[in-house]
Amino acid sequence: MAVSMTGFGEATLETASLSVRVEIRSLNNRFLKVHVSLPEGYTAYIPQVEQLIRQRLRRGTVYVYVYLKRVSEPPRYRIHEGVLEAYKYQLESLRARFGFSEPVRLDMLLSLPGVIEPVDPAEAEGLLEWPVLEGVISSALEQLDRSRRQEGAAMAASLRELCRQGLEVLSRIEAQAPQTVTSYRQRFEERFRSLLATANLQPAEVDILREVAAFADRVDIGEEIVRLRGHFTRFLTILDSPDTSGRQLDFLAQEMHREATTIGAKAADEVIAHCVVEMKTIIERIRELVQNLE
Repeated sequence: MAVSMTGFGEATLETASLSVRVEIRSLNNRFLKVHVSLPEGYTAYIPQVEQLIRQRLRRGTVYVYVYLKRVSEPPRYRIHEGVLEAYKYQLESLRARFGFSEPVRLDMLLSLPGVIEPVDPAEAEGLLEWPVLEGVISSALEQLDRSRRQEGAAMAASLRELCRQGLEVLSRIEAQAPQTVTSYRQRFEERFRSLLATANLQPAEVDILREVAAFADRVDIGEEIVRLRGHFTRFLTILDSPDTSGRQLDFLAQEMHREATTIGAKAADEVIAHCVVEMKTIIERIRELVQNLE
């Protein structure tokens, strides 16, 4: 299946204290390059984000943006329940032992050392755990994958149509090729006989055949036609395979262009020359499209 390198995906997660939004954009690139933008305090997650992207994508320039918004303020103080419980136990024991009538109150316990302490700002900022962020990024990647596949399917349809047009032009070239030799023989024989007539000489049929045979050998494009048709066939096979490779398709498009150029250089025929121009236009369009496939 053809997959485009261009796409967009986003995902959002709301928690009691945070709103997390992830945007992922991908553009064309021969290789895979990942750019990650995380909020201040979360840059330690960059290697994990890059690894997650590389597990899912093979080519393209990928931009990952993570936006963090706090729904509520982070806690500024922490109550150590274990310390509070220890104080309460000791005070209750003393109260029972010495017969104090005054009960152990909460405000008394909270005022004791070590029960309440301020939260380190850096620690307060670390509320977004990696498993949570990983889940949001994975959801955005799924949407990115859907958009890339949708665009890839549209591009594959265009490529099939271009291949159909290319094969149709190739059939016209193949049909015209024999006419090239026939036309040359007629022109050559007329000129040859005319020149010999001025010198009162009789043309030898073998000389005409020898020249026409040499010309036919020079302009023979049979092998190029076979190879070019084979490239189109192979191209369509890869395009319809489950694991379409943009690199392979780009290589085949280059080979198509090479064969079309050779045909244009060898075939001394106006009709074929026009067909070659049309063929190269089609192949150039194919190359533009496949360079956007993963």
